[in-house]
Amino acid sequence: MPPKHIALILTVALTMVVSLSGCLFPQEPYKEVKYYDLQSPKITLPSDISVRIALFKAMESAKYKMVYRDAECQVLVDEYNKWIQPPEFLITRYLEAAFSHEASSLDKKTEFSISGTLYMFSLDLKDKTAALGVNYEIRRSVMGSEILLVKNSIVFRSQVKDENAAAFAMAMSQSAKKLAEALREELIQLKKTLDKPAETKPVDIKK
Repeated sequence: MPPKHIALILTVALTMVVSLSGCLFPQEPYKEVKYYDLQSPKITLPSDISVRIALFKAMESAKYKMVYRDAECQVLVDEYNKWIQPPEFLITRYLEAAFSHEASSLDKKTEFSISGTLYMFSLDLKDKTAALGVNYEIRRSVMGSEILLVKNSIVFRSQVKDENAAAFAMAMSQSAKKLAEALREELIQLKKTLDKPAETKPVDIKK
């Protein structure tokens, strides 16, 4: 058989294989990946308190992907709806923005530092809430040293109006706000306790 005929037969056969593979393994339609962020915080911290936020850690490994949990304890990871940053960065940035001050008002403040670990950052499909679970610690900066004042673990939940990514992001923003408000109240109470003069026992003067 002449070489030209062999080349033609191979070309036709290859074309048929490609066409057949396209029928057997059709390509999935393109689906756009959407990214979401938390809303900007609206928290006011007293001007005599300064807070440094350490980068939070995360126990879940989904990173940017949104996570859902159903009634059967199954964890669902969304490939097409993602956070603009991993949750630990989102919460760190949120708290930094919430507790920020004008640069000109940083003198004569009681300094605190907050660190923590996220162990839950997901949409609970059973009770339709955005659940934010966090372990956190509050320390006071004194002469270059960090003194532990508070160590706590808590879950903040906010109702989700609809089971979609946008509603999830809105509800998680509310849970983040609840965390910031709880920390704010603790910082204010700690400040009051630290400013309270130490009680002194009356001196028994013997005549």
